[in-house]
Amino acid sequence: MDADLSTTRSMTKIDWSQNNWSLSPFFTFQKQQFTDLRGEIGLGFRDNDNDTFSYGTDSSAMFLLGLNQRLTFSGNYRGEQFLPEDFIATTVGTKSVRNQGAVGLEDEIVLLDERLIFNPSIRSEHIISDFSATESVIHPVSGKIETRWVAHPHLHLRSSFARAYRVASFSELFGDRGS
Repeated sequence: MDADLSTTRSMTKIDWSQNNWSLSPFFTFQKQQFTDLRGEIGLGFRDNDNDTFSYGTDSSAMFLLGLNQRLTFSGNYRGEQFLPEDFIATTVGTKSVRNQGAVGLEDEIVLLDERLIFNPSIRSEHIISDFSATESVIHPVSGKIETRWVAHPHLHLRSSFARAYRVASFSELFGDRGS
C-alpha cells in the first residue's frame, strides 16, 4: 500500500496574568498531507495538502464583591483559516475563514459558611463564517447554572444545567480523518 498521511502541528500560547486580570494569546498551525495516488483508501485518488491556521486571545477580569461574591468578565477572539490544495483536481480549492468574538459574565456566590456555592454564567458570541464564498453570521447565546453543596470536606454534591453552543473546528469540518 502506497497511501500516506502526515500531520504537522505547531501550537503556541502565552499566559499572562496580573492581579485579577489575565490575557492568553495563541497561534496554532496544522498541515495535513494525504496522498493516495492509486485509490487504495476511500472512493478515489487523492493528493491533498491542507493548511489550517487558528489564532486569537482569551481574556478575563475578576472582581470581588464583598466577602462572598466573585464576578468574572471574559472576552475572547478566535480566527481560523483553512487553505486547501488538491494537486489532482482541475479547480483550485477555496479558502475558508471564520472569525468569532465572545463576551461572558460569570458570578460565583458563596453562602452558608462556604458550604453552598451558586454559580450562574452567560456567554454571547458573534460568529462570521465564510466557506467557499458562502458567508453566514450567527449569534448563539450559552448559559449555565450550577449549585454545589459541600456536605463534608471530602463530599461535594453538584448539580448543573447548561445550554452551550460550539461550532465545529476546521479540522473537524475539512479534515480527511476523524480524531
